[in-house]
Amino acid sequence: MMICVFINMGTIACGYITFSDTTTNNIATLDDVLLYIYVGESILKIIGLGPLNYFRDTWNCLDFFLVVISLMVDVTFNFMKTLRSLKIAKTLKVTKLLKA
Repeated sequence: MMICVFINMGTIACGYITFSDTTTNNIATLDDVLLYIYVGESILKIIGLGPLNYFRDTWNCLDFFLVVISLMVDVTFNFMKTLRSLKIAKTLKVTKLLKA
């Protein structure tokens, strides 16, 4: 798991460097994969330890909090990209005007 943490640190650091679009997309995909690994780890630990024992440990609470926040950011970011693409659909109104 420490390897995932170090790779994740690298993807965060790469956010401050300008890369080509392909490389940026690959880094974003790697970041998503790492997030899903962390989600899987949390789920497995909750199942294995039981919810009460899992949340008794302060480090597990911190991990869970970070995973939930990361998921919320990921979902919000993807939702905002969807809204942005829906704005483009407004340009289809022009075709209605041209038809008249």
